[in-house]
Amino acid sequence: MIPEQSLIGILYSSTRLSVSITDRPSSKFGYQIRVSCSIRDDIELLEAIQRTLLQDEIESNIKKIESKSYSKPVLKITGIDNIHKLLLKICRQSSLPMLSRWENFLLVVELIIAKKHYTEKGFDQILLLKELI
Repeated sequence: MIPEQSLIGILYSSTRLSVSITDRPSSKFGYQIRVSCSIRDDIELLEAIQRTLLQDEIESNIKKIESKSYSKPVLKITGIDNIHKLLLKICRQSSLPMLSRWENFLLVVELIIAKKHYTEKGFDQILLLKELI
């Protein structure tokens, strides 16, 4: 298990935050918005991070090889509930102010949770925030 402050430091420095928007004609607004977090490092550290996150009921997946062109392991956190728990954990535990990219990512997640991404205004906000992450 990794101590809380160390975990927050690792997450702040190593996590790639992602907001992807794809066409989806069957959705209410015609688009699908997905959020995810990924960390690339050695497998032992990723497994320790995964165990620590699991204690807070944050589920993640480790792929031993990310892709054919990038053979390093990656830990991925997907699912809006898991990502929201992760962001709340960072907000509560950290004595440091949140980095702007994390604040913007939190705003995107909160818009999705509030179902505002189905409105034109909410969708536009997400597009603006996506550029700042």
